[in-house]
Amino acid sequence: MKKTLQYSLSVGLMIFFLSPTLSAAERCVAPDNGGGTVSLPANCPYVNEGGTLNIVEGLPLGTTLECDYQIDSFFDVFTEIGGPMGGEMIEFGAIMHLHMSGTGMLLGYLRDIDLPISVVMYTAPRIPGESRQIFGCTLGNLEGALTPGDPDFDKLSIIAGESHGFPAPGGTTLTRLPDGRYNVDSFFDVFFETNFAGAPGGPLAGYSGITTGPDSVRTHQGENGWDHCDVFNITFDATGWMAEGGGSGYDGGTFFYYPNTEWWNEWYYDGVLDLSRAKNVLLTVTITPTGADADATVAINYSSPNYPPGTGQPPLPPLSPEDEAAWIVRDVVFVAQDLAGPVTQTFLHSIIDFNPEWVSIDVMGTNVIIEGDICHSCLDVQFPEGEPPIEGEPEGEGEPPVEGEGEPPVEGELEGEPEGEGEIAPDHGINISVQVNGIGLPGTDINSALDGDTDPPNDVYKAGGCTNLMRLRHRLLGLQPADDIDAISYRTNDLALGALDTHGMYDSLMRPIHWHFSVDQQSQGVGGTAVSNEVTVGTASCGVPVAQLPEASGDIFVTSAANWNSNALAADEADLGLVVLLPNDNLNGLDLRAPLINRLSPAPGQYLQPGDLFFSLTKGSPSLALAGVTAADILTPDGAGFFRVALMSDGLIRNGDHVTLGIPADNDLDALFVDKNGLAIFSVAQLILILPTAGPGDLLVADGMLPWQVPDGVADVLAGAAVLGLQAADNLDALDAALAVVPADVVPEPGEDLALYEGPIEGEGEPPVEGEGEAPVEGEGEPPVEGEGEPPVEGEGEPPVEGEGEPPVEGEGEPPVEGEGEPPVEGEGEPPVEGEVECVENPEGCPRPLGGDYEIGSDLCLCIPCPVSSGSTYTWAKDSTPLANGGRVSGANARTLQIVMLTTGDSGLYSCTYNDGTKAIKVFEAQVTVVDQIPVMGTLGLIVLAAAGGALGLLARKKRM
Repeated sequence: MKKTLQYSLSVGLMIFFLSPTLSAAERCVAPDNGGGTVSLPANCPYVNEGGTLNIVEGLPLGTTLECDYQIDSFFDVFTEIGGPMGGEMIEFGAIMHLHMSGTGMLLGYLRDIDLPISVVMYTAPRIPGESRQIFGCTLGNLEGALTPGDPDFDKLSIIAGESHGFPAPGGTTLTRLPDGRYNVDSFFDVFFETNFAGAPGGPLAGYSGITTGPDSVRTHQGENGWDHCDVFNITFDATGWMAEGGGSGYDGGTFFYYPNTEWWNEWYYDGVLDLSRAKNVLLTVTITPTGADADATVAINYSSPNYPPGTGQPPLPPLSPEDEAAWIVRDVVFVAQDLAGPVTQTFLHSIIDFNPEWVSIDVMGTNVIIEGDICHSCLDVQFPEGEPPIEGEPEGEGEPPVEGEGEPPVEGELEGEPEGEGEIAPDHGINISVQVNGIGLPGTDINSALDGDTDPPNDVYKAGGCTNLMRLRHRLLGLQPADDIDAISYRTNDLALGALDTHGMYDSLMRPIHWHFSVDQQSQGVGGTAVSNEVTVGTASCGVPVAQLPEASGDIFVTSAANWNSNALAADEADLGLVVLLPNDNLNGLDLRAPLINRLSPAPGQYLQPGDLFFSLTKGSPSLALAGVTAADILTPDGAGFFRVALMSDGLIRNGDHVTLGIPADNDLDALFVDKNGLAIFSVAQLILILPTAGPGDLLVADGMLPWQVPDGVADVLAGAAVLGLQAADNLDALDAALAVVPADVVPEPGEDLALYEGPIEGEGEPPVEGEGEAPVEGEGEPPVEGEGEPPVEGEGEPPVEGEGEPPVEGEGEPPVEGEGEPPVEGEGEPPVEGEVECVENPEGCPRPLGGDYEIGSDLCLCIPCPVSSGSTYTWAKDSTPLANGGRVSGANARTLQIVMLTTGDSGLYSCTYNDGTKAIKVFEAQVTVVDQIPVMGTLGLIVLAAAGGALGLLARKKRM
């Protein structure tokens, strides 16, 4: 008699170490595979939960073989992009450990069997780099059979999965941990079929049957990873006062009011303070408006290490402002005004420095109900070898930051250097620009008329060791002497910001970011910070006494997660060769480290190219009108000796025009940092008065970049001025980021950025000299050269080589090649073709460059894949209708097309005709579907694992002429 018994199996992903006995699922932690996600299956066992795999059919009535099982020891893992769910198809072998126990006539029968199995699983697309990656999965196939010769079974086989007609749905959640690894929680609900036959002479002799059962058995790998979960709810009236509130927190879920800061707070106990561990906090919050003018602000909050542990209660009001600032850390995660309907958001926040004793939810609002749940867990951290230590702990022989002294230790060499550039030595110096009328210390290049220009505001200098040297002359950017650079960022940084819900305090590997910045002369700083000290007391350095207060405007300050809501002094103005005397040296441009640019080698020489660096000019600079740009735009060289607004095609995630950024045209972008992925973080000189406002001390990102902010025409506040230890009216006017404090104690070596430029040299007429004295290569618009028109030969200072006046050969400094007296040539004697430059894949960093599913309100960014010709023209169309720039559309005639604030009407087939460099016209096509919601979290600044080729409607074909 053969019947079918069916079982439901759920498989999860969560453990590193295997237990010798079968047990319930435990926490599973897996490393980042280098792509911002986890390679599946994780090295953790799948364990059955809530049921067992039973063999019933073919046994005597009332007799069952109940099987607990565990699946582990994965091998021969093969992963391929695609599959029926559009993410990955994963094939692997494994061992299924069966722990059998008999009932009825087989009571007392116990047997452990290791069954080799093969598995195929499918996943939906996920978003690598996201702090929480939630995606569906299914078990496509599972099958295995016992090898012959077993004493109890002549035959034992198990099959499962959709290929056998058994449904097997599942899901996976990857949660990033503070050390960059991921907690893995995954399951499958799978129906099994077992086929057995007892061996002669054994306890099952004479029995056989096929069992498929109706019961569901969840097989789970890992767990959700949360130690504690609590709930909260609070209602605010029209005055902003709590009408009612409660939850599962401290003191029966009481909300406490803090009059110093106007926050309402509910606390949750988290365990003893532990400086050797870390914490993850997961907050899910729903905000529902109850009337007009509804607004809400939500923060994740926790007690600091300064709060006395073991008191039995959190830091409750009343508190002095000083104690509240010292004992409570707040991280604002949601700000919204004029809410028209309910909003639900989920935030993952990592506390990498320590495990606090208390965590809480902090809220304020008007005419809203704020409710949700908060989960948190204490975690061991395990940084990979070579990664920085936990923030706040000493590294090597260094000492931890001294509270109140304002100066953290300098931490060795900067980590996260640009890929492909090699290590950037500290003797490259810190790159700075200064405001109009800068004077510099005597003997410095800022203090010298190097090229007849006695006013240095529009040049960039390398500073350190109490001096500064010329780096970038303004003429290479096409600037006039009266132009004033007030923000710079070289595009050589390998640091990428992490999830924006960390407010810029951690990079993509959850390492603490050290924000370096300067302020203007009117800034005051929060009391007790280094900025405040430089305003009221000052610092003497390099033998230069404090001569005038305030003296903060020439200094570099630093803030990281270790001194949140404060700042420390990283470099005094004299360390940079600056002096604070009216007219003062106001440091208004900062780039910590960047290798020199040489566009004169190899020949032929070039102008500075788009994306070589990004900058801004202060209001009143005469070249702004000539270029048709504003002081609120991000600018970049145009490749022809002048400059223009920076675009996505230059390496930015968003175009750099003031409208896209969310800055009024009459404001001034006066601080800028561009990360590895092209994300621009900036500040403005004046308060943006349009609601919601943004202040001159805030760190900002382009309008609509923050997932919890609805695009409103105003730049989004990534971190408020208070996070940096600044007052709301303080002006942050120089900015850069690093993984450690960058020292300013080394004298930089001589060397300048080299490129062609338009116009004569001011002053003596000598071209800039770099390093060993190489001269610029002759070309279109190079500076006049001394002598008889022949540049000096590189080397030990030998005279020019005789001949036709040809320039020296690039390389080791040898003279020109003998023969016809001409330098070596490439190809047929023509200069290299621009199109032969290696094509960069998706240079704008589009999250889904090939199309796919998008949520309503998100942004579309499509990019033509390589190969493309650098001289190609592009014509985009939707459903065969040509697109034009304007409104929500940009890039209609560029390699990258962008449409912001998508609607369902934007769904369709997008196509672009272009030249791939083979003189053949090609057509790129991408299918785009705009939906209410896609089943993964977040759509901003991230990359979806997409099926290749036709799975996303990608087609490149030659067009008939």
